[in-house]
Amino acid sequence: MGVVAALLAGACVAPVLISVLLYSSQLYSAGNQFGLLLPFLLGVGMALPWPFAGASLSFLPKPGGWMVKIKYGFGIFILLLAFYYGYEGVKLLQPQKLEGTHKGWQTSLDAGLAQARRENKPVFIDFWASWCKNCLVMDNTTLANSQVEKRLQKYVKIKYQAEKPDAMPHQAVLKYFNAHGLPTYIILKPRQ
Repeated sequence: MGVVAALLAGACVAPVLISVLLYSSQLYSAGNQFGLLLPFLLGVGMALPWPFAGASLSFLPKPGGWMVKIKYGFGIFILLLAFYYGYEGVKLLQPQKLEGTHKGWQTSLDAGLAQARRENKPVFIDFWASWCKNCLVMDNTTLANSQVEKRLQKYVKIKYQAEKPDAMPHQAVLKYFNAHGLPTYIILKPRQ
């Protein structure tokens, strides 16, 4: 049990302990004897709350029927949380497919590039996927910002949906534009 407790607590305590040991050795090597006292003070500080925690157990209410109600309440809460995460997981597994234009964005790479050639405009391409959380966050924050939208008005905006980046034709398109992950943003300027 000691080994298991050390493994579980080690992840939480190790950064603090390493910092204290390094600082302690630095102080001691600089001639400050107080540095040797720091690890001891850390141990005292970590042990000090436990006697008070043990003494306060006598103030807790006695076990009884109320604990069964609390247990059921937590069980219902855990089930509701499981249903919520299940619902979110199902939403992630059902990719949304954009067709035509979507909020001022072209969803076809060919159609968007053709439009840019006709209008002699620069192109802003957003490579994204419905399972990509960062893509969705960027859509709802940065790309939805009014100042960003205003600056993007002079571009032909294309949303290229690469649901399976390792499968063709997405793989070839991503490789052509040297896109290594999602989201990736590319700006193309017309030839002068």
